[in-house]
Amino acid sequence: MFGMTRRLLKLLLSASFLIAAFGQHHKAFANKIELGDASEKFGYFYIDSPKDYVFSYARAIESKTVFGVAINTPTQNMSENGLEVPSSLIIDCSDVRGNFNLMQEQPSENVEEWAWETMNYQSNLFCQSHKQLFKHSHW
Repeated sequence: MFGMTRRLLKLLLSASFLIAAFGQHHKAFANKIELGDASEKFGYFYIDSPKDYVFSYARAIESKTVFGVAINTPTQNMSENGLEVPSSLIIDCSDVRGNFNLMQEQPSENVEEWAWETMNYQSNLFCQSHKQLFKHSHW
């Protein structure tokens, strides 16, 4: 029963995400962004202020604005073999719309609101940081 409830919750969160689709554009500013092994098309960068994030990404071949992104934070869920499971999203940075799979430890209350705010923040942070790091005007 718990597995069914969890799947239903994930489905509802995904549907809510698609319906709302980042209609509100929140500014997300990082104090410190470091470029790892990265290019405009693929790679990773990390942010350690105001929170710790590692964004691993690959840009869609047919688009300069659509990315597949894996996000690691200090609060990622762990798999059965002890590896961190990243959150993942497909995002179009031109309108900040996408799909996500949030794999962070969740609060005991207001999970849907927390998930929405978390993915909204992380998506905006990725798009704005990518634009800033690579100094482009694709979006």
